[in-house]
Amino acid sequence: MSWLEQAPGARSPAEGYFGHRPDLMREFKSFYGALWDEGLLDPALLEMIRLIIAQVHKCEAELAIRHEASGLSDEKRAALGDWRSSDLFTQSERACLAYAERIPFEHTAITDAEADAVKTALGEPGYVAFSVAASLFDAMCRVRMVMDFESAQGDALHPPASAKGVLR
Repeated sequence: MSWLEQAPGARSPAEGYFGHRPDLMREFKSFYGALWDEGLLDPALLEMIRLIIAQVHKCEAELAIRHEASGLSDEKRAALGDWRSSDLFTQSERACLAYAERIPFEHTAITDAEADAVKTALGEPGYVAFSVAASLFDAMCRVRMVMDFESAQGDALHPPASAKGVLR
């Protein structure tokens, strides 16, 4: 349990944390939610990126969350630990996962070739959305771990952590 007292009316540990600054929570949910709500990237790809970053961090609270509306199949979700050799992932997805996996602790080692592979897969606007999403997912894992949020106990969210939903 977090050492920070939950803000009144919190529906989740994350909202209890951000609830001390409702203005910040509103802006964060709006920005974070835009990734899911505005179709900037395929929601299944967003979910894979979020989960691969959580795997790198070993962030159990983030890994417990299921964004059901993302469309990521249970089979593909289960295969994320073996994405390099699994036949379930496309070359484009592999390029994105390889890049995302390096964001938490190896971001300065990302090569031009790795960046180009993501740009080829997603286009320039997609690359920008991908970079912002991966950075936010990394930051959210770090907030969860620093604040010691409890596991979400397998929460299934619909819609995914958007401006409309609970911030888990």
